Parts: sequence; structure tokens; C-alpha cells
Amino acid sequence: MYLHELLRNYNRKRDWKKPAHRVSWRVFASEENYERLVRLRRIQVKQMRTALRGMARIYVFGGMSMILSRELIDKGFSLVNVVESDLADYINIKKICYAKYVDEYFGGWIDDIQVEKNTRSFNKTNNQSSSMKILLNNETVGFFGYDELSDRIDGITIQMTDKARNNGVGSFYLDHIISISNKDKKPIFLTVFKSNPAQNLYKKYGFKTYDESSSQYMMRYDPRQ
Repeated sequence: MYLHELLRNYNRKRDWKKPAHRVSWRVFASEENYERLVRLRRIQVKQMRTALRGMARIYVFGGMSMILSRELIDKGFSLVNVVESDLADYINIKKICYAKYVDEYFGGWIDDIQVEKNTRSFNKTNNQSSSMKILLNNETVGFFGYDELSDRIDGITIQMTDKARNNGVGSFYLDHIISISNKDKKPIFLTVFKSNPAQNLYKKYGFKTYDESSSQYMMRYDPRQ
């Protein structure tokens, strides 16, 4: 094969359409130089992939970047956008997290009723500012999301299986929405079952109870002035 044919094939495989990125066969004195370029390009690609793996993973929620900590990444955590096919996992994790509270306050988890209720909840959450799936080594272990409105941050949802708990994921999530609250000067509103120990974490982050129902506390966080 002639050198100019090698270069043409090389450019075609790389799909380099911009003239400035294409390689001219005139710069080579031999096919050996071409092969050297190919090897160099492969090394550069490998180095780039290694560098990208070492970077923190960044997700943009409500116009603000969410950066997973190095510690969470090393533990195997990642985030992806929720899609319609996640409904079954969503309902299953809601059952794992909340069945005991439904039993306690509402007389028991009835699958038909809860599937319908949580399907509506899933569709509503997907229309919020943020709706993310938590993965641990590519296994779905939770969901969280929120809705940033013109005057407040609402629709706070977070549910995780035992595998994901006590790893700093909940604190990571709260740090993020509180940073938005402080930046945009918007209060955060959420509800929590009265017997759910998660309320202790919310209080630690500055949430205060402003109302209650027979089963839940209504809590809010006011941004720093």
C-alpha cells in the first residue's frame, strides 16, 4: 500500500473532518513515520482515558455542578439521570425504605395501592429540576431529586438501600442542595416521617420543624443571609 493511501485510510478511520486536524502525506518521508504517528496517537488516547478516570465526575443540577467526592467515587458510587425504565427499581427501593412507615401510620403496605401511588410519584419526580439514580458498582441503590422553583427548593426526595447508607451519600446530597439554597437565597422544604431517624441528620444541617401532621414533620431550611 502506498503511503498516501495509508494516510487516507488513517484519516477516514479517525473521521477527522476539519482540515486543520487532517494529516498530510507530504510530511512523511516513509511509511515508518506514519506508523510512528499511529503509535503516538494510541498513546495519547490511552493517556487521556487515564486522566479522565482520575477526574471527579460532574453532574449539573439546576444549573449548578454536583461533583462527586473522590472518596465516593473510590467506593464505587456514581449518578445517572433517571429514565422511564427505572420505574420498577424506584418502586422496589421505595418499598424497602418506607414500607415500615406505611405499616406504622397507614395500616400496611398494599402493593396495588402503592404501585399506583409511587408511579405517580415517579412521574412527578422526573419533571423536577433534578432526578438522579444512585449506583454502587453499577447496581441501583437509591434515588434522589429536588425541584428548584422561583421562591423555594421543594420536592426533596432521597431513598437508599442499606448498601448505600452510612457512606456519606446523604450528606453529599444535602451539602449540594444547601449550597444552592445559600447561593440563590431560597428556603428548602421537606417532610419526614416522625419515626424516621433521618430527621436527626436534617436537624444537624439546620432544618427546623415548622408544622406536623399525624405521621410527618414538615421541616425547612432558611438560607444564610
